[in-house]
Amino acid sequence: MEGYLAATVLAEGLKRAGRNPSRESLITGLESIQKTDFGGFVVNFGPKDHVASRFVDLSMLTEDGRVRR
Repeated sequence: MEGYLAATVLAEGLKRAGRNPSRESLITGLESIQKTDFGGFVVNFGPKDHVASRFVDLSMLTEDGRVRR
């Protein structure tokens, strides 16, 4: 799930970076993602905040592959 969310946020940053993205325009595009809801997971970047979320969830898998919380 984390990988899917990271890819979705990166894709949004690239979209906001414009047609010919550069390192600087990607950073600007990502920093413009503020309080954006990605399917129930809110992401917030800023010029001085490059940590999208501080949410942590702990899950464990059982021997048969089910998720145990």
